[in-house]
Amino acid sequence: MNNKRAWWVMWILVLVLAGCGGADEDIEIEPTATPAPTLSPEERVTFDSGTDQNPLRLVMRPADTIAARLNEILATEFGVRRSRLSPDADLRDTLELDDVTALNPALRRDFGVELTPDATRSLETLADLNAAVQAQVAGQVADAVLRRTGLHFEIVFVEAYADALVELCQSGGGLVSLPLLDGVTYTAAVARNCGQPALHMAAGVSPDGLFVDLDDSPPPAAQIAAEAEAEESGDDVAEESGDTAPPENTTAPAFDLSDVPLRFGAPGVIVANADLGTTDVSLVSGRTFCRLGYDDYYSWLLPSLVLQTRGIDLATAAAEIRDYANSGALLRAVASGDCAAAGFAREVYDTLTVPEGVTVIAETVDMPYGVLMVPLEVGLGVRLALAEHLPALAVDAQDGRALHLLLGQTALVPVESDDLEELDAFMQSTGLNFAQLGD
Repeated sequence: MNNKRAWWVMWILVLVLAGCGGADEDIEIEPTATPAPTLSPEERVTFDSGTDQNPLRLVMRPADTIAARLNEILATEFGVRRSRLSPDADLRDTLELDDVTALNPALRRDFGVELTPDATRSLETLADLNAAVQAQVAGQVADAVLRRTGLHFEIVFVEAYADALVELCQSGGGLVSLPLLDGVTYTAAVARNCGQPALHMAAGVSPDGLFVDLDDSPPPAAQIAAEAEAEESGDDVAEESGDTAPPENTTAPAFDLSDVPLRFGAPGVIVANADLGTTDVSLVSGRTFCRLGYDDYYSWLLPSLVLQTRGIDLATAAAEIRDYANSGALLRAVASGDCAAAGFAREVYDTLTVPEGVTVIAETVDMPYGVLMVPLEVGLGVRLALAEHLPALAVDAQDGRALHLLLGQTALVPVESDDLEELDAFMQSTGLNFAQLGD
């Protein structure tokens, strides 16, 4: 491959992966650990990983499940116009509330969390509210993993998969990170020999039918908060004594996924204007290619990789590259001929009303929803514990709810030896050196 072309394509990959979170380009967002460690990194590494002094780090880009549900609550229960629900919207002006704790009944019901008056003082925007809820839900996940495995975890949120890859490859320094990666960063992690795939995320069951209502089975944090509120108001509270019988086992049932068809990823498609009279992906050369943005996975990164398998650098081969605000507008632009071609996630494309004059010219292999990587520093005992207990946690009707809120998928399933073969072959066919990613 031409060295100049290879360098250019790898630079595109770095830019796209660094911007996948949709954050402002001028803002550097540091990973946020939950719960916050009490020791410095230098002090932590003197303890074994997985202990409370040096917890293992589960690194992820959280799904938008919590943010979407918060918007739904604000729109339907507080009457806020959806057009005002942007992440940077002022929280109190948007809600027309002086006391943000008025949200607590809804937060307890949907997420099993609540905001204290002290905590709300630092909340200024809807993004702050989402982060506060997200942090408490992450604490629920860490607590559930501890109960099941005896291992201490902290949840670390990052804005880009490239950041998660860096955390994985730095695990040899004593802070051990287990990241959830997408297909590109998984490939880079393997190429750099930073870790091995252990679990992958799967979709297949509607969460509405999978998880119990928190009103019926409140998690411990919500129960404690309710008792404290009752005690403060003077209501009767059951007295504790050494003779009190232990609480009944209220562990919710696990759901059997053995007969449920699961998907571990989704393909992308490239569509073109049918009037061009060809279904060869090389038609993009010398024509206008359109996308949702330089940092969009399915409309830019994945088409770039598909064209790379043909030796075509999309960034330089297209005569013009245009950005569109949403998938519907992008598809209409292809139909009208304003764009020669564009890329979509298959799951999104199938929900759109496809106009006449649009044809699918390429479909990719399934791109993983997420692959949990285990660094080489993690011992066999920890690997076996995670392989057994994290999948069980994901389908627990009560504890699994918090994990779903962060992942946005149904299940975690152990990776078999041949599960990622098609992805590996596709990535190899691009001819790119993925070991350079993250340097």
